[in-house]
Amino acid sequence: MKNTCLLIWACLICFPLFAEDGIPSIVVLKDGTEVEGFVKTFATRVSVETKASVFFYKNDELDIPKTNAFHEKYLAISQDMKLQGKVFSDWAWISKSEKEKQLEEERLADAEREQKDREFAEKMTNEGKVAYNGMWVTREAKAALIEYAQQKKAAVAPRIEQKNVIKAAAKTRIIEISARELMQAYKANEVDADVRYKDKTLVVSGTVDNIKKDIFNTLYITLETGEFLSSIQCYFDDSHEKELGNIQKGQSLTIKGNCGGLLGNVSLKDCEIR
Repeated sequence: MKNTCLLIWACLICFPLFAEDGIPSIVVLKDGTEVEGFVKTFATRVSVETKASVFFYKNDELDIPKTNAFHEKYLAISQDMKLQGKVFSDWAWISKSEKEKQLEEERLADAEREQKDREFAEKMTNEGKVAYNGMWVTREAKAALIEYAQQKKAAVAPRIEQKNVIKAAAKTRIIEISARELMQAYKANEVDADVRYKDKTLVVSGTVDNIKKDIFNTLYITLETGEFLSSIQCYFDDSHEKELGNIQKGQSLTIKGNCGGLLGNVSLKDCEIR
């Protein structure tokens, strides 16, 4: 029952995304104007009050296809509002004088906030305090905080360096493994296999299953793993084209590359034949 409900929910959400014209709705402007039209699900928000879809506006225009019937109606409203000398601001059409008043109020609010910040900073300075990491503290406290931060950094630096050395060594260490063993490791536990092999240099031996190019014209060889529809996919740059032209299906091969993990197949990047 739970799975069925989830399937129905997914269909209801996803279907409009694939529909050519979206879903019919009534768009309600902030001034109360109602306009019928077709909207894309991902371009709307549902209004609880009107149970209608409300559009997001983008630079005075609706971000929808120009052929949409609603777009033509909106343009007519937009042209009419502009002829009346109104401008679009914060989801509403208002007069230019209202817009100027709005901007002036915002400017005054910013100026008032800046003045309060300056007065508070002056008060703190007069009390002998200084700014540090978004706080006002005494000079002694600032010196103590800086010293503590430096000590903490010095204490963790060797551990960070050690971790970086271990990571670098792991990446440069070459791991030899067969194609079958590598795939079995990923089938058994992908998380553990990623820890052991992903982003590391592997030397993989196996039997050639295919020599092909992908949709981006990238050269690759797949090695058999004994698993249905799962192989080790080894990618080469164009400099290896002549070399891959001499490889035959069924041939035993050893390939060195950087493991990219599992995505259908286990991939090896920047490969070369050993």
